[in-house]
Amino acid sequence: MYWQQKSQKKDVLQSLRVSAKVVLVSKDGKVLMMRKANGIPDLPGGKVDKNEDLFDGLKREIKEEIGLKAKKFKFITSWIKIKNGARDRLVIVFEARTKAKAKAVDIKLSKEHVWAEFVDRGGFEKIENIPYGYANAVELCFSRYEKRKAKL
Repeated sequence: MYWQQKSQKKDVLQSLRVSAKVVLVSKDGKVLMMRKANGIPDLPGGKVDKNEDLFDGLKREIKEEIGLKAKKFKFITSWIKIKNGARDRLVIVFEARTKAKAKAVDIKLSKEHVWAEFVDRGGFEKIENIPYGYANAVELCFSRYEKRKAKL
């Protein structure tokens, strides 16, 4: 991965395609990790359609990919994904929480992914080739959960 300075022009930023992702955290502090058919680890979410509300697009993608409804999103991080041969994309990652423990969540996986599972920190660390931005977002969510749990 490399960093490249992007123009600060407003029209450049407004023309970026947007992907919205979510780190879904269960009541017992596990996060939902997924794997695409090509083997790459992933988070629920995806491309927001042009002129679609960011949160409506995120909710739609979550419903399509894992068959769940989510709300009350908390911003975690964002970056511009620069990929040779493809359009640059603004990736925005949020956190959402389930009201149930991981084992009680019924995931209905779409054909886009071949695997999905709620994992604890140890399970997460065993997953190889997680894109850096996603790994960072998940680590932040684990830290938030652990701080909240320590206060109880």
